[in-house]
Amino acid sequence: MVQPKIVWLQRIALCFVLLKPSLAEQPSSDSVESSRSNHQDASLIRLDPLDTLSKYPPVVTALSCTKGGKWLVAAGDDHALRVVQLQDGQTLQTLKGHSDWVQAVATIEESRLVFSCSNDGTLRSWSESNGWSSKIVHQSNVALMAIAIDSANEIVACAGFGREIWIYSIHDGKLLTTLRSECSDQRALAFSSDGRQLAAGGRDGSVRVWDWKSDRQPLEQQLHRDRIRSLGFSDEDSAILSVGEDRHFIKYQPSTGKVLLDRKITSGRLLSMASINAEMIAIAGSDNTIRIIEIVSGTEINRLVGHDGSVAVMVCCGDHLISGSFDTTIRVWDLSQATHKNLGKYEHPVSARFQDSGVGESVR
Repeated sequence: MVQPKIVWLQRIALCFVLLKPSLAEQPSSDSVESSRSNHQDASLIRLDPLDTLSKYPPVVTALSCTKGGKWLVAAGDDHALRVVQLQDGQTLQTLKGHSDWVQAVATIEESRLVFSCSNDGTLRSWSESNGWSSKIVHQSNVALMAIAIDSANEIVACAGFGREIWIYSIHDGKLLTTLRSECSDQRALAFSSDGRQLAAGGRDGSVRVWDWKSDRQPLEQQLHRDRIRSLGFSDEDSAILSVGEDRHFIKYQPSTGKVLLDRKITSGRLLSMASINAEMIAIAGSDNTIRIIEIVSGTEINRLVGHDGSVAVMVCCGDHLISGSFDTTIRVWDLSQATHKNLGKYEHPVSARFQDSGVGESVR
């Protein structure tokens, strides 16, 4: 009776081995929970390739979000824009029209209007009321890298690989003025809250500020030793915040010409910036890491890890910070955790293979 029992137990064990996945195939409890979280709140979004011939999702270098936080526009190196529903990460529309890398996008929620600029030299507008068809607002013979829309949603500016900055009326598409910069590679634009001032930065590391309705020469200040990648006005318009490939985050006061804060990040070039509120800002770059910084003191409040590649773009959207990366992912971060001063490190629910890494020094 003993031998048959042993054979029977051996057969059960063999079946168990054949049916049970290997340890390498089994998700840990953490990854199972991450998958659930990803499914429920779309904390990790990968844009689908355009067709079956495309092997990988696009690199994400452009993001814009509606003020209500319902939908997001994302774009990158496959020339297309996607309108994404943030609740579940689903793509609602894929917008095709550009013929080269899309470098920047901006949205106007009230009119369901989207602007985009590309290496193909065009500034385009896309309207949901017209079936998301596109209209060329501006055609240039140089790649366009930056867009800015004023807070009243009345004017749009664009610039890129050239000295000109073009400002158009959103209402009728009329060219209002053309500004000329001493910098021939412009990467960042921002309007002041009243729309009267326009700041620009690029390859030469200088910030220039125009009162664009007047004929006055712009205020100019050398702030960075390398290309400026992102800039913006503070809430009161009293200062300009900027990040650059020289690894510095700078707060500058145009009225006095003083640098109020200069914070260096030693582990990577800074490529992107997003204002959270009057006290805090998110900065990120080629070390795959997002840092939450106190604007007054420069103190690092928190460090957000999870990306596998350079963080090219960020935007605040409702209660979340959204980041796009060369790792082809869009990651959604809970701002209540991101700004938690005692947390120290906020690891994304869907973790990456390489965290807090400075290996991604190749910047496009």
